[in-house]
Amino acid sequence: MRYRNSIIICITLFFVLCAAGVSFLFHQLITNQKKLTQNHLQTIVGELDSIISNASIAGNRATDLLNGQCNNKVQTEVRKLVATLPDVTTINLLQGKHLYCSSIFGGVNFTSDAHWPPTKSLFLMSDNSVKPSKSLLVYHVSRGEKSVMVGLDNYYIQNELKKYHGSYSYIMTVNGVSLDATGNIFKNLLPEGQITYSSTQFKYSVSALPLVPLSLLTFWQSEHDRILLIFLISGGLSILFLKYLIHRQSMFFMLREAIDNNQLEPFIQPIVEARSGNIVAGEILMRWQHPKWGNVPPDRFIPLAEKNGLVSRITELGIQSVIRSFESLDLKSLPLTTLFFNVSAADFAGHSLLNACQSFRDKTANTALHIGLEITERVAVEDSAFVRELCQQLDMLGVTLSADDFGTGHCNYKLLMQLRPRYIKIDKHFTQEIETDEGKEAIVRNIIAIAKDRGCLTIAEGVESASQREKLVAMGVSFLQGYFFSRPIKAAVFFDKLQHSTL
Repeated sequence: MRYRNSIIICITLFFVLCAAGVSFLFHQLITNQKKLTQNHLQTIVGELDSIISNASIAGNRATDLLNGQCNNKVQTEVRKLVATLPDVTTINLLQGKHLYCSSIFGGVNFTSDAHWPPTKSLFLMSDNSVKPSKSLLVYHVSRGEKSVMVGLDNYYIQNELKKYHGSYSYIMTVNGVSLDATGNIFKNLLPEGQITYSSTQFKYSVSALPLVPLSLLTFWQSEHDRILLIFLISGGLSILFLKYLIHRQSMFFMLREAIDNNQLEPFIQPIVEARSGNIVAGEILMRWQHPKWGNVPPDRFIPLAEKNGLVSRITELGIQSVIRSFESLDLKSLPLTTLFFNVSAADFAGHSLLNACQSFRDKTANTALHIGLEITERVAVEDSAFVRELCQQLDMLGVTLSADDFGTGHCNYKLLMQLRPRYIKIDKHFTQEIETDEGKEAIVRNIIAIAKDRGCLTIAEGVESASQREKLVAMGVSFLQGYFFSRPIKAAVFFDKLQHSTL
């Protein structure tokens, strides 16, 4: 169920990342297109301003010829202006509504309709008698009743409007009348979505209209490489996040988090003197009460801790937790007792174990409480000068060593020679059914003999019945431990029983 939820979360994350990435890409595409189009518009308007400026120059110069005559001199000057100024195609001189001189036809006699002369300085003509069937941009200069009209062939203007023809069409608008790149003039309102740039020199603007609205298909055709890259990156990030979630839900991560948050609590299983049954020691067993999983058995998290280098931290946490439990106790009222903490080869790789034991001894100075270390050797303790020196320092500190699970793993004769423990602990595998199993009985007798030879005391664990107890006592075991006497109990309960010498 946990992994299923993680997969659902990561699938959702994948689609969210894809949607966010594609949306950003779509927005970026629109923004870039808009910025590029604005640059195109600015360039077009700049070119059109240059064209219209030529018309403005021609018109202003031609006003000197507004004397009502169209003789050879006037015609020559007018035609010279057309010839020397780029983009100018015609210059016409007017008296009121009467056109009397043209750079093309010379002297003419033409009277316009009632709306003439125009009031605007710049306007578009779709048809005219000077250049029939051709649209014309006209620049108009007035001097009282007299005026000059300078015609600009829309060929030049259309070329500018065609320059960036692609996904947009460009339209020039003058006083509500528009000219497109094909030369068509229309008065219809421009549709929504256009981008417009207005000239600061003359009264006109140029608009860009999208030829084809940006659709998912055109977006895909334009950006399919980057869209696929977004899908790939989103998938990769989602997979990494899934691995992270699975890691967070893994036993290792939970254990490390439990150590950081002090979720491991020390329980103590009493160790009794074999004949009297009095409590003389206790083994510290860390218990993990997970907020969601409940009680996590030690055989699940201890091997994991050993595999991933967390044993030292658990050892240190156990010692510090027991020290904290002393706060509410009158330690001087407690009888002679040794508290054994489980350690492994990893604990002998640094000074943290020595420091933790020193803290324990500082707290229990001038009391009958002692600290012991049960060496669990799933991995052999390195036989080095550092380890030997560490063991000497522990011995000087008054720390008692016990060889846990003797005869199993790496807990063998070499350990007895190397660390010289005070106690040898007989594994429960050998004490179970010892009343009826002659092979196990023989092994236990040999361990007891080795202990006596080495000057060690023995602790038999896994005692669950009176018959086991009787057998082990008869064989000469020094101390006993098991459910027959007590299950592991909370530290406060253990110390209460210790004070009252009861189980």
